[in-house]
Amino acid sequence: MWATEIDTTVLSRLRSRGYSDLKKKYPNINFTDDDRAPIDPKFPTVFYINISSAERGQTLDGKSMNALLHSVQIEVSDNGTPVANKPQNYATKDVMSKICDYMKDMGYEIVNMPFFQNTDTVFRMVARFRRVIGANDVI
Repeated sequence: MWATEIDTTVLSRLRSRGYSDLKKKYPNINFTDDDRAPIDPKFPTVFYINISSAERGQTLDGKSMNALLHSVQIEVSDNGTPVANKPQNYATKDVMSKICDYMKDMGYEIVNMPFFQNTDTVFRMVARFRRVIGANDVI
């Protein structure tokens, strides 16, 4: 079913745009949907999470899916990647700003604006996005 491939497509687009735009500034940037921490963590990390998507535009017979309200949460975390003359949380904000741009370019609305959830050693921003995607849409 086409709906099961949406996450792969969106994360692939984020990776592609993110690596080309951000790799020079953040050579260790990591885009992932794996909830297990790697042995050698890389920062900044963009963590992609699919959340509660729902069917839209159901047919009368209910045998096909016409559209999906696709919802995702994206978390950007960093351990204070040094950027000249910038505060420690700059990389987190900078990367999340780009992620918001990429998601808007793909037609997503920002449901929850990015907000910080910091600890002493990790800077973390979280945002949620959603979009209705039709069976024949191109993301």
